[in-house]
Amino acid sequence: MKNKNLAFIFAAQFIIIALMFVSAFLPVFLGKEVRLLASGFDPRDLLAGHYVRLNYDINLKTKDYESSFSKFSNEKESFYISLKEEQNGLYSFDKLYENEKPKEGLFIEAKRTYGLNLELKYIDKYFATKERALELEKRLLSEKIIVVAKILNGKARIVTLEPVK
Repeated sequence: MKNKNLAFIFAAQFIIIALMFVSAFLPVFLGKEVRLLASGFDPRDLLAGHYVRLNYDINLKTKDYESSFSKFSNEKESFYISLKEEQNGLYSFDKLYENEKPKEGLFIEAKRTYGLNLELKYIDKYFATKERALELEKRLLSEKIIVVAKILNGKARIVTLEPVK
């Protein structure tokens, strides 16, 4: 009996980790591909490793959005930003939804960082080797890049980065 319980606990750990892994990569396999314009920089974080922090011009800070949520809220907030496809094939940010997912269309989860600033979840950092991160930082000082991501039910994953043509 004791051996069966140990075997179950041992197997359950691997099953839970496998489910977490599959859940994290589900957008890559089943998501819709989008292209977003971004700028960025290399923050030199010794603890988190080598990555480039990506900034997406989320210009949704109109008076309507500023008044819709307080600057200092203790509630757990969730934000969703809907996307619309432009004529050039890039996607732009369309509308902000607070505490409710859009009923239709493509959208990305976002989080509030400071005051009214929003940051996209899951695709705000691009991890790379030290050399690649430094190369991207030099490129991003003078130009923007296209982030190719896949989105599924608000969760996005970066597939690759492309230069702007």
